Amino acid sequence: RSSDLLEMMLGLAKGEGWVWPLVAELVFTHRSYGALPIAEYDAFIDMTVAQLGDAAGDAWTAEAASAWQRNADALKAMIRKARAQWKAAMPAGAPQLAD
Repeated sequence: RSSDLLEMMLGLAKGEGWVWPLVAELVFTHRSYGALPIAEYDAFIDMTVAQLGDAAGDAWTAEAASAWQRNADALKAMIRKARAQWKAAMPAGAPQLAD
């Protein structure tokens, strides 16, 4: 959900320790639904940030866009890390991950 993504990105911006365990859990849960290409994660995150910008209208400054994009990129990196760790820990324990 977009609201979950926004909360995770805000948590990253604040340096919250709960973000990594939540991301790792969500990635594992998503593996149970089948192989999701990493591009789908990226697209969903990018669309969420774009919608936030649209909703903010004139208040969406270049500084705000840059800050949200940094946190979006950090979230994407966490997702990749979680996928790699789950794949290494449980290579046959869940559906294969699509790249």
